Amino acid sequence: MSLLPLQGVVLAGGRSSRMGRDKARISLGGRTLVERALANLAQVCQHCVIAGGDPALAAYGRVLPDQQPGLGPLAGILVALQASPLPWNLVLAVDMPQVPVALLQQLAQQALRSSAIAVVARVGGAVQPLCAAYRTEARAGLQQGIEAGERRVIAAAQQAGPVEYLDLPSQSAEWFLNLNTPEDLDALPEPERE
Repeated sequence: MSLLPLQGVVLAGGRSSRMGRDKARISLGGRTLVERALANLAQVCQHCVIAGGDPALAAYGRVLPDQQPGLGPLAGILVALQASPLPWNLVLAVDMPQVPVALLQQLAQQALRSSAIAVVARVGGAVQPLCAAYRTEARAGLQQGIEAGERRVIAAAQQAGPVEYLDLPSQSAEWFLNLNTPEDLDALPEPERE
């Protein structure tokens, strides 16, 4: 399958305080979380970057450091949009290792047909703004949201323009489980753990 004209963005800027160590470099199935996320995005996108990460993550790919530290994932998305050479950006949080490539492909294809500012995965009404595609043009609107004090990604995106959703069946919810604690890591199915 040919790659699509999107920039893949791994969001890896969190402090990992509840995990007690850098989540991006946790190993699952022989690969770090950042390697897994980059590999999955690279099956869909023409170009991939790591947003908001520790400079040590440069061993895995191009790192775009936070320009506005402490603002969470919204700042990581914004820095990626500001650096993007492509019209769309497919975003995936580093701590969502169960998101399948097929879903990333669906999001990308829907985005390329859409006139919305963002296409976001949604399961049973639960919006997943860290598994979504954002139009590069959204950067000005997201920056205005940050300047107005907004920190929620979906709220800032909705202020930037229309948001479209990719609705998924309820059994897909497990794809979006975040690895925030050692207990979350232990709860993964055996094949995922190392």
